[in-house]
Amino acid sequence: MSFFKKFIGLFASFGFVFVLFSVVFFVYNSIDNSPKENISIIEESMYLSEDIDESIWHEENNTIYLMVLFKEPHDKNYYLSYAYHYFDTYNKPVHLIAEDNKGSYFVTIDNKGVSSIS
Repeated sequence: MSFFKKFIGLFASFGFVFVLFSVVFFVYNSIDNSPKENISIIEESMYLSEDIDESIWHEENNTIYLMVLFKEPHDKNYYLSYAYHYFDTYNKPVHLIAEDNKGSYFVTIDNKGVSSIS
Protein backbone atom coordinates (compact mmCIF):
# COMPACT_ATOMS: atom_id res chain seq x y z
CA MET A 1 0.00 0.00 0.00
CA SER A 2 2.86 2.39 0.67
CA PHE A 3 4.11 1.82 -2.89
CA PHE A 4 0.81 3.10 -4.27
CA LYS A 5 0.87 6.12 -1.94
CA LYS A 6 4.37 6.99 -3.18
CA PHE A 7 3.27 6.46 -6.78
CA ILE A 8 0.21 8.67 -6.32
CA GLY A 9 2.32 11.32 -4.55
CA LEU A 10 4.89 11.23 -7.36
CA PHE A 11 2.15 11.41 -10.01
CA ALA A 12 0.49 14.33 -8.19
CA SER A 13 3.77 16.24 -7.95
CA PHE A 14 4.44 15.73 -11.67
CA GLY A 15 0.87 16.80 -12.36
CA PHE A 16 1.42 19.96 -10.33
CA VAL A 17 4.63 20.72 -12.23
CA PHE A 18 2.83 20.05 -15.53
CA VAL A 19 -0.05 22.37 -14.61
CA LEU A 20 2.38 25.04 -13.44
CA PHE A 21 4.40 24.73 -16.67
CA SER A 22 1.21 24.90 -18.77
CA VAL A 23 -0.03 28.03 -17.01
CA VAL A 24 3.31 29.79 -17.40
CA PHE A 25 3.48 28.73 -21.06
CA PHE A 26 0.01 30.10 -21.88
CA VAL A 27 0.55 33.33 -19.96
CA TYR A 28 3.90 33.92 -21.66
CA ASN A 29 2.44 33.25 -25.12
CA SER A 30 -0.56 35.47 -24.48
CA ILE A 31 1.77 38.43 -23.95
CA ASP A 32 2.79 39.70 -27.39
CA ASN A 33 6.60 39.83 -27.38
CA SER A 34 7.01 39.85 -31.16
CA PRO A 35 8.72 42.90 -32.64
CA LYS A 36 6.26 45.28 -34.23
CA GLU A 37 6.76 46.33 -37.81
CA ASN A 38 6.77 50.07 -38.02
CA ILE A 39 4.00 51.01 -40.44
CA SER A 40 2.96 54.62 -40.43
CA ILE A 41 1.53 57.27 -42.68
CA ILE A 42 4.27 59.63 -43.70
CA GLU A 43 2.46 62.94 -43.97
CA GLU A 44 -0.96 64.51 -44.31
CA SER A 45 -0.66 65.53 -47.96
CA MET A 46 1.47 64.31 -50.82
CA TYR A 47 4.27 66.30 -52.40
CA LEU A 48 2.92 68.22 -55.43
CA SER A 49 -0.61 67.15 -54.54
CA GLU A 50 -2.21 69.34 -57.22
CA ASP A 51 -0.63 67.10 -59.89
CA ILE A 52 -1.81 63.84 -58.28
CA ASP A 53 -5.05 62.04 -59.00
CA GLU A 54 -4.67 59.23 -56.40
CA SER A 55 -1.94 58.12 -54.04
CA ILE A 56 -1.09 55.49 -51.45
CA TRP A 57 1.97 55.78 -49.26
CA HIS A 58 3.37 54.18 -46.14
CA GLU A 59 6.60 53.39 -44.35
CA GLU A 60 7.58 49.84 -43.58
CA ASN A 61 10.92 48.34 -42.49
CA ASN A 62 12.58 51.76 -42.68
CA THR A 63 11.61 52.12 -46.37
CA ILE A 64 9.10 54.49 -47.95
CA TYR A 65 6.65 52.95 -50.42
CA LEU A 66 4.71 55.24 -52.76
CA MET A 67 2.07 54.45 -55.37
CA VAL A 68 1.03 57.60 -57.23
CA LEU A 69 -1.39 58.13 -60.12
CA PHE A 70 -0.56 61.43 -61.85
CA LYS A 71 -3.12 63.49 -63.75
CA GLU A 72 -0.74 64.39 -66.58
CA PRO A 73 2.13 62.38 -68.07
CA HIS A 74 5.68 63.48 -67.24
CA ASP A 75 9.14 62.39 -68.24
CA LYS A 76 11.30 59.98 -66.24
CA ASN A 77 13.33 62.78 -64.67
CA TYR A 78 10.19 64.24 -63.10
CA TYR A 79 9.38 60.93 -61.42
CA LEU A 80 12.98 60.53 -60.36
CA SER A 81 13.05 63.97 -58.74
CA TYR A 82 9.68 63.19 -57.11
CA ALA A 83 11.17 60.10 -55.46
CA TYR A 84 14.31 62.03 -54.47
CA HIS A 85 12.10 64.55 -52.64
CA TYR A 86 11.06 61.78 -50.23
CA PHE A 87 14.58 60.38 -50.02
CA ASP A 88 16.00 63.82 -49.15
CA THR A 89 13.20 64.65 -46.72
CA TYR A 90 13.21 61.39 -44.74
CA ASN A 91 16.70 60.00 -45.51
CA LYS A 92 15.26 56.53 -46.16
CA PRO A 93 15.14 54.24 -49.21
CA VAL A 94 12.21 54.94 -51.54
CA HIS A 95 10.17 52.71 -53.85
CA LEU A 96 7.87 54.68 -56.14
CA ILE A 97 5.34 53.35 -58.61
CA ALA A 98 4.28 56.30 -60.76
CA GLU A 99 1.38 55.85 -63.17
CA ASP A 100 -0.05 58.18 -65.77
CA ASN A 101 -2.14 57.69 -68.91
CA LYS A 102 0.98 56.67 -70.88
CA GLY A 103 2.08 53.86 -68.54
CA SER A 104 3.88 53.04 -65.31
CA TYR A 105 7.35 53.77 -64.02
CA PHE A 106 9.15 52.10 -61.15
CA VAL A 107 11.66 54.26 -59.30
CA THR A 108 13.91 52.81 -56.61
CA ILE A 109 16.36 54.76 -54.48
CA ASP A 110 18.49 52.74 -52.08
CA ASN A 111 19.86 53.89 -48.73
CA LYS A 112 23.01 55.30 -50.40
CA GLY A 113 20.97 57.50 -52.77
CA VAL A 114 21.60 55.38 -55.87
CA SER A 115 18.53 55.32 -58.08
CA SER A 116 17.12 53.23 -60.87
CA ILE A 117 14.05 53.77 -63.02
CA SER A 118 12.26 51.44 -65.37
